Amino acid sequence: MNNRKVWLYVKSTKQLTGTKKVSGHKLEAQIMGGAGTYVHIPPRIFQVYKVRSVEKYEYVLPADQKKAADIVEKVAPKFGFDVEIVDVSKVNVLDRTFKKEIRKSKTFPTLVTDSERKLETKFTESDLEAFLSKERENS
Repeated sequence: MNNRKVWLYVKSTKQLTGTKKVSGHKLEAQIMGGAGTYVHIPPRIFQVYKVRSVEKYEYVLPADQKKAADIVEKVAPKFGFDVEIVDVSKVNVLDRTFKKEIRKSKTFPTLVTDSERKLETKFTESDLEAFLSKERENS
């Protein structure tokens, strides 16, 4: 018997995790002697160092969505469901445009089965077990 599939749609937030200092340098020339002078002095070349900060960001799931993902990964395989977790914050523009489930999702986490039934917002392990057993019976 083929395993069925469930998708869990979550939405992570982009959080600043730190900064990294990046240095760079460039060469600059300075010409000695002004306009109209007959003094021939070769230009002096010196290096200028500039340090700038680059921010590092990381996508982090909120606590309730992380808990839901852990529950789904634990419970769904017991009922014969393959699990795919989709982070809509990381999905590319084409998928966001053409996949109707991603377009329609407004609340997170949202669990969608291959028969298009949904379990939205917060759920417990027992809620998920009841939902998946009912889904298994209806197939």
